[in-house]
Amino acid sequence: MAAIGPAPSGAPIGAAPTPAPGGDDGLGALQSLLASRTRGCYPPAAARLGLHGTAKVRFCVASGVATQVSVESGSGESLLDRAAAECVVRPGAPLPGGDRCAVLPVEFKLR
Repeated sequence: MAAIGPAPSGAPIGAAPTPAPGGDDGLGALQSLLASRTRGCYPPAAARLGLHGTAKVRFCVASGVATQVSVESGSGESLLDRAAAECVVRPGAPLPGGDRCAVLPVEFKLR
């Protein structure tokens, strides 16, 4: 896991996101994007074993890409935690929204 260093300018770690005018802080769109990525990141071994769970992933967005990605709270399954931090919210992956730091749940569930 990557260590958490200083947040990008204007987005300190642990700070609540500043809502945009109209009450939409953009986290809903970001969470929807991560949910869509989760489907393609489900580890085959975890699926075979019937593993499921939710990991909380801490990350920052700086200049439109994910940085400082780490698992803040694990799912109880190391395969899923690793997939959350290395595939769903992978460092360097493009993410929408302005510079900010957030902790969002990444849910892995079998259908």
